[in-house]
Amino acid sequence: MQYSYKIFRIFGISVELHITFLLFFLVVLPVYWVSYGIMSGIGMALLFAILFAIVLLHELMHSITAKLNGISVPRIILLPIGGLASIEIPEKPEIELMVSAAGPLFNFAFAGLSMIILLLVSTDPTTALTTLLTSIGNLDPVNITSVIFNFQGILSLLVWINFMLGLFNILPGFPMDGGRVFRSILAFWMDYTRATRIAVKVGQIIFIFMMILGFLSGDLWILIIGLFLFYAGGNELKVTKIK
Repeated sequence: MQYSYKIFRIFGISVELHITFLLFFLVVLPVYWVSYGIMSGIGMALLFAILFAIVLLHELMHSITAKLNGISVPRIILLPIGGLASIEIPEKPEIELMVSAAGPLFNFAFAGLSMIILLLVSTDPTTALTTLLTSIGNLDPVNITSVIFNFQGILSLLVWINFMLGLFNILPGFPMDGGRVFRSILAFWMDYTRATRIAVKVGQIIFIFMMILGFLSGDLWILIIGLFLFYAGGNELKVTKIK
């Protein structure tokens, strides 16, 4: 992908930031600082840092699983809407199934571990659940500091972010991880082009509903992500046909 810049290397994989990610930080975070104060700005910056650290770990799980199966992974690119690992998975459904499932499985395991630690450090389970439920409602710029600068608040964030990221990625529509798992299962009984076409069509139906939801709710991010995934799936179908 053009306009991405290497920030470090890990396990032989180049981790890169896309220029849109840098622009996001340069434009969005100063708005928080000016509108809500420096501490709220720092809180939002830390929230985004945690979010994209988890996104990076998610992509690393895909990448490490791929490398263990002899697949080259030259780089991972971080964008404002998520991460993208450059993995050329061969047309072997059993390998695609393992590689695709690795990311969401990591997120669910991390969410479970964070929940266990939250229960252990809280005075009682009720306190832990209260902290968990109130933390997600306090992520607005005004209240962000009460969550982000609190150990139990951080644990609650790790539970929420990992659970929601895992849940979102198992949507059975291509090119989501769930869509790739769906395609790999279909590919046990049919050729890859037909399996990809079915997974893409299911994904595009899901992403159309996502765009409608984003439009009706006024949530620009949901609208943009739905639009991006709608076209990404179609492009991957074209690549599969060419192969």
